Amino acid sequence: MFSNGSYATVWNVTTDDNGRVKVELSTSRKDRESGQYTTDFSSKYVNFVSDAKAVGADLQRGDRIRIDECGVSNGYNKETQKGYTNFFVFKAEKVERRSTPESATDEDALPF
Repeated sequence: MFSNGSYATVWNVTTDDNGRVKVELSTSRKDRESGQYTTDFSSKYVNFVSDAKAVGADLQRGDRIRIDECGVSNGYNKETQKGYTNFFVFKAEKVERRSTPESATDEDALPF
């Protein structure tokens, strides 16, 4: 879930010409019945702003973070008749990854 206190896996980081940092990340949860982890949030466009901007700029694929403060906004463009949602991380920290099974791959959203 994308929320304060959640842990996320980083898949990509981009910085545009204006210095905005966008991070592709995902979160997952463990299914109680199967014991498998399933992705419950994924976005290519999470904006790292404020205190999180420096953290976001230093992230690399496979890094794990804890989201300390985040928010969501949405809107609607009448001209294009399209809705949009913006995800923001205001404060985050990089955390060390726990040991994972050798069968896990880079494409998996690994549990923390």
